[in-house]
Amino acid sequence: MRSKRLLSGLVAAALLATTASACGGGDDTAELTPEGLGGTANQQQLDALYEAAKKAGHKKLVIYSETLGGGSARPVLDLFEKRYPDVEVQAQAGFGAQLASRLDHEFAANQHVGDLLEVAITDLERHSAQGRLQPYAPPTAKGMPQEFTCEQGQALGSELSVLGIGYNTQKVKKDEAPKSWNDLLDPKWKGKIALNSPLQPGHGAQIVQYMLANGFTMDFVNKLAAQDPTLVPGTRALVDRLAQGQAWIGVPSATDQFLAAEAKGAPIGMVLPTGGGNLKHLNCMGIIKGAPHAEAAKLFYSWWYTPEVQKAIAKHMFKASVVPGAAPPKGMPPMDQFKFWPEIPPAQYTKAQPGLIKQLNPIFR
Repeated sequence: MRSKRLLSGLVAAALLATTASACGGGDDTAELTPEGLGGTANQQQLDALYEAAKKAGHKKLVIYSETLGGGSARPVLDLFEKRYPDVEVQAQAGFGAQLASRLDHEFAANQHVGDLLEVAITDLERHSAQGRLQPYAPPTAKGMPQEFTCEQGQALGSELSVLGIGYNTQKVKKDEAPKSWNDLLDPKWKGKIALNSPLQPGHGAQIVQYMLANGFTMDFVNKLAAQDPTLVPGTRALVDRLAQGQAWIGVPSATDQFLAAEAKGAPIGMVLPTGGGNLKHLNCMGIIKGAPHAEAAKLFYSWWYTPEVQKAIAKHMFKASVVPGAAPPKGMPPMDQFKFWPEIPPAQYTKAQPGLIKQLNPIFR
């Protein structure tokens, strides 16, 4: 994938704006109307895919996805099953090396279990490079911005989050919270920051990599390390530490994690820097080659880009939509307010990250 800035993509994709306009409030399953699918034409296309799945006997769908395998996604999957009751969805959590190993075994044995991938773009490119995706273009996603075409004719962006700065609202007042990445260097935050560790693959290393590619220098990195941050192993640990008051500031973490914790009553606030650049975390969807329930996978993949899904992922999963015009999750600014850093091609990003982590080790140790 070679992406452009999000704003230009939104403008270019006016064809999808009408489809997304139906994304409003209310109960997800109160009225399963044609409008929820983007109109009668979309409904007819999806009904045809549903009939094809039933005719093929594809009454089950197995999705490999850390995101859809989590509890917050269950209402979204329930909505699909209410629309199409003859297809049962089984979402199994998996990503990175664990998922790669699982697919290695399935392809080596030619005994396929998984039907659909919904994974980070870096994972997606790895599987695409190994020829593990089946070409398919969802009829409901015509006019998708080029920046969300993960692999041409094989995979599209499915949802995204933005990396931000969290703070404990019992320790930090809203007007005193850091408003930019450079604000993290204020001496008052010394010893009070939990940092998603940049010494392992993940959001911590990722954002440092993007910063260094977009005007920040190693001087910034050294000054951040001099703030004596507590390194934590991943996003969930970061949010937990922040919610428990063990840190005043938590950085960086994805918006969906912050918003989900806040919705459960955690004393967490979030700042999404809109100046100095920001990073979006994109997930992608594609059908696995040899999928045992390929027709059901086509149905789900096509249904995903309808208004009712975009509303549901914002409401339950706190994820932003790739469909222009769809409302963002509550508490998150519209996407066109962000200036996103140009994307580093996944292959380049993956190749360079081990060297960066090695470089950062003596700085943060």
